[in-house]
Amino acid sequence: MALTDLSYFGLIIICFIVSTLPIKYGKVIAVAIANLVFLYSYGKLQLTLALLLTVLVGFLALFAQKKKQSWIIASFVVVGLMALQRTMQTFNIANGFALMAFSYSGLKAIRYINQVGRGIVKQNNVFLLFDYLFYFPSFLQGPIMDYDQFYHSLLKDDGFDAVKRREGFMQALIGYALRSIFVLAILPIYQDIFANSSCYQVSVKVIALLTYCVILYLDWDAYSNIVVGCSKFIGIEISENFKAPLMAKDGQDFWRRWHISLSTFLKDFVYIPLGGSHCSKKRSYLNNVITFAVCGLWHGVNVLYLAWGIVNGIAVVIARFGKTVSSKLFSTLIGQLSKVIILIALSVYGFTSLPTYLNFLNTLFVSGSKGIVGLLTFNQWIVYTIFILLYGLLDWCRYHFDAFASMSRWFYIFRILLYCALIVCIMIFGVYGPGYEASHFIYEIF
Repeated sequence: MALTDLSYFGLIIICFIVSTLPIKYGKVIAVAIANLVFLYSYGKLQLTLALLLTVLVGFLALFAQKKKQSWIIASFVVVGLMALQRTMQTFNIANGFALMAFSYSGLKAIRYINQVGRGIVKQNNVFLLFDYLFYFPSFLQGPIMDYDQFYHSLLKDDGFDAVKRREGFMQALIGYALRSIFVLAILPIYQDIFANSSCYQVSVKVIALLTYCVILYLDWDAYSNIVVGCSKFIGIEISENFKAPLMAKDGQDFWRRWHISLSTFLKDFVYIPLGGSHCSKKRSYLNNVITFAVCGLWHGVNVLYLAWGIVNGIAVVIARFGKTVSSKLFSTLIGQLSKVIILIALSVYGFTSLPTYLNFLNTLFVSGSKGIVGLLTFNQWIVYTIFILLYGLLDWCRYHFDAFASMSRWFYIFRILLYCALIVCIMIFGVYGPGYEASHFIYEIF
């Protein structure tokens, strides 16, 4: 079940209705049922694994709670299961989605076991743990929220907060508009260029490589807005996972804004245990590279993603080095260079392996006959240019203030006009209708 399926919308609407009713534990029950339906859409194996993982994590947390420092052993059990899942997925031993229970849910399990073992949170019943581990909006790509935050939001009964519900609806609608208008419409063009690179001119391939990075950026932003927005809409607050990383000062700041929950998890469970920055400068730089190498392997047990992780680690080291430069101009330039390296590195997600990526780079400067003319019509160029400019304005606003919260407080006429404008744009320019298959997000398969 994709986040663009009608069945997913149905689950959101049902949870929204239940959350507005004066039913004790209504949200808890509604979310649990929605989780079961969502998991079952991927098959009985997926649902069975999810239920088994919930019970296993419950026992491991109980073990961690009773024995000092045992949360470390318990966490390693979950890490082992995740490593097994990733290896099986990489070598096509089993269906990737069928074993997705051990990816983001596994990371949440580690955080939960850690917090229970250290006495930060109290262990609750398995029913609430299931809601947390397999919360259906964030199941496929995060965010990896804290159990305590999710638990209190799930049980909180603050009535019908119209402002928060409007804010969530607005954020989700913008996410869907971004996804259907730009990402799904442009993506097939660049996939064809990647697959038949020798047929296209050098300028087209360079533009395609850079534009794919933008597409992935927009795709991840769209997903993050949909998940956080839908959660607010059904009355559950989860942490933001994307805060205008394009506006970041350097590569290090970029990762504080891109996939925030994953970078926070890696900092807490990899970087700090390695020594973090409380060691020599050279060692702390090495810790950065090792942390991102682990990040790369988590995305896929593949040399391509390992290389991607190492490049990101080096970019963060460059950003840190730039902060030590006395010249403000050179410090800024070095910081921006580190950010550009990270953005260009996103292009690896358009390829399945390192050889295919290197093959594309090898033909990058071999010119073919097809040029940029004909890829899009003149009207399409105008439309997408306007959308990119509007998106840039939105990104700038989000960098400086909470844009979605501000829009949700607009005078109702302006809000209705914006809702209508977004819906009309999706209907006119979006990709949907006959022949359309609800596709998963690009980042979802990594």
